[in-house]
Formats: sequence, C-alpha cells, structure tokens
Amino acid sequence: MVFNFFSNLRNSKGITLVEIVVVVFVIGIFSLMMTANFPGILRQLALSKTTYKLVQDFRRVQDLGLSGVQINDGQGQSIKAIKGYGIYVNLDNRNLDNKATHYVIYADTDNNNEYNGFDNPPDCNSGAGIDLSNDCFIEKVNVSEENSSVYIKGFRNIDGAYTSVNFRPPNPILDIKNLLSSETKVGIVLGLTTDDTAERIIWVSTAGLISVN
Repeated sequence: MVFNFFSNLRNSKGITLVEIVVVVFVIGIFSLMMTANFPGILRQLALSKTTYKLVQDFRRVQDLGLSGVQINDGQGQSIKAIKGYGIYVNLDNRNLDNKATHYVIYADTDNNNEYNGFDNPPDCNSGAGIDLSNDCFIEKVNVSEENSSVYIKGFRNIDGAYTSVNFRPPNPILDIKNLLSSETKVGIVLGLTTDDTAERIIWVSTAGLISVN
C-alpha cells in the first residue's frame, strides 16, 4: 500500500512553470486591456446612467400630470396656478464646448400647454411672491454632470432646435412642441463627444409611452 502511494505521487501531474507563466501573461494582457479602455467604459456607463435619469424624469412629470398635484412654493403654500408639468430641451443653450447639456423640469403656470419660462425661469420653490406669468422650473438637470463627455446630441421628429413635452391632467393629455405633423413620438438623443457612434434615444409618444433604444 505504501509502495502504491509513492508510485501515484511520483506519476501525478502538477502545474508546471510554463503553465504559470502563461496564466500570468494572459491575466496581464486582460488587465492591460481593461486599464487602457477604462475611461471609455466609464463614459459608456455615464451615458447609460444619464439616459435612465431622463427616462425617470419623464415618468416623474407624467405622474405629476396624471395626479394634477400642486407643488409647494417653499413657504408652505401650494401654487394653485399649475396646469401641467413637463420637460424642456433647447439645443441652442450650449456650454463652452458648444454642446447642449441641460434640460428643465418645469411647471406650466400660464396654461399654454408648453414651456414658456424662457432661459431664466423663476424657481417654483422660491416663495409665494414669484411671478407666475411665465412657467417656473422644478429642477434644472445637467446631463454632463456624471461625465463631461455626455451631451444632448439632438432630436428625432422635431422641427426646430427646441421642444417641450408637456403633461396636463387629468388623463394626462400630452403636448409635444414642434413635433412633425406626420409623427406621433419625439426622440431625444444623448451622445458622447468622444464617440460619434455612441448614442441613446429616449422616445416619448403622444400616447404617453416612454422607451429607450
């Protein structure tokens, strides 16, 4: 029995030095590839995260438009003049790199079913004395905050450089500014300044369906 044990031990195969070197080499190659492409991976992740943030914001204003809820003015009072909620995007509002990077979540206070807050709308939460003759904003969102390469690349099915997607109660009724007459949905395109082929499109239909591709 002892003889058989030493015989099996002598004949057993272990890991050779060559195999160890090969494994270490392969791991090194993969590590080098990951390190070299790491900034690109971060940019792609930022693009995806920003895309789903915009989707969530569309669903947020859709819920507000469905409920017809009134927001607080910052002093414990509800603003009764709100007729709807929406998101406004203007490609002409550019940063220093000549890229559009912001959109506005707004409350429709002048009841014209689109954004009318211009470039400097009042803050809906700034107090009861705010001028509501123009729409007020709930939040201004910078899509490049997660990564400076992310920007608003353009639109699909829009005739012009800006649009607002407005939800008004009770259904809610959906109004899309500058939507082509032959179309039933708007596409907002997010992209990367470092890669012209990288883009995500958020679609919002006149029926209220929100999707991404």
